[in-house]
Amino acid sequence: MDLSKTTRGRRALFAALYFSEGAPIGFLWWALPATLREGGAPVEAITGLTAMLALPWAIKFVWAPLIDLTPAKRRWWIVGCQTLMALTLAPLLWLDLAGSIATLTPFLLAHAVAASTQDAAIDAYAISVAPEEERGRLSGAMQAGMLTGRWAFGAGLLLAAGTVGRNTAIAAMIVLLGCVTALVLTATSEPRSQARTASGGRGVVKALRAALHGRNLALGLVVALLGGAAFETVGALAGPYLIDRGVSESGVGLFFTGTIVLMLAGALAGGVAADRWGARTATATFLAVLAALVSMAAAADWWFESSRVVTLAAVYLGIGLYTAASYALFMN
Repeated sequence: MDLSKTTRGRRALFAALYFSEGAPIGFLWWALPATLREGGAPVEAITGLTAMLALPWAIKFVWAPLIDLTPAKRRWWIVGCQTLMALTLAPLLWLDLAGSIATLTPFLLAHAVAASTQDAAIDAYAISVAPEEERGRLSGAMQAGMLTGRWAFGAGLLLAAGTVGRNTAIAAMIVLLGCVTALVLTATSEPRSQARTASGGRGVVKALRAALHGRNLALGLVVALLGGAAFETVGALAGPYLIDRGVSESGVGLFFTGTIVLMLAGALAGGVAADRWGARTATATFLAVLAALVSMAAAADWWFESSRVVTLAAVYLGIGLYTAASYALFMN
């Protein structure tokens, strides 16, 4: 069955695709930093690793236009990237994580490059098959899939590490990547009209030149830079932050479980708001809300220690609202 042909099918398909993105990210950015810190790895080594793994998402604009050179082959970009993601996770099955950061880094960096390229291919595919009026809710479904995967292999892994074992979870991620890859192969390629208008290097170069001279690109870059600065740093440091304040590894898992629920609720509400208010209005509103929540969390760490966890959790509600609205804006 071709899920890309109906509204509900598209939401299910792209939720599954984003699940395959969220699962490794949950492990690498949530479970792994807390595990490394629990094993005695210094904070500077952990932050250096997470910063390096975030870099491919920041500079993927350099190679993302290659995907547009072959608009009818975006499914194969997704399949190839997911295959590479699975292969680069395999070494984690036998390496000692806390004592092998230097050995792990090349594999994890290759994984991040593949995942960020997959991200670009999935979003381009979503734009080509989804009408503009449903992109807010589609973005919410995508975020819901990503957050579910992130919880399962981030917070869920921390909670279940003593029961199922870390290697079992890593193997499950690899299997899930294979399952989603099979699902992609059942979907359609690009619509013919899309393939005609975007085909060829000249069409891509012309589109890029037009984007570089438009104010929408500048607006998008400002929004992406400000929003990313607000929540990516919080997410990368939340695990070590809680560990250093006396929260156990399982306690960190419980915290991330609660924040997943908050982000899910925020993403679904943010997607609806983007469709009803317009993506630009919703993005501006939720960016202001997110900035206020981050400021409250910082203030609580200094002056209201009893509310540290609550205010930090509230940031994740703002993340859900903002990301769903801003992704709809970026797609438009």
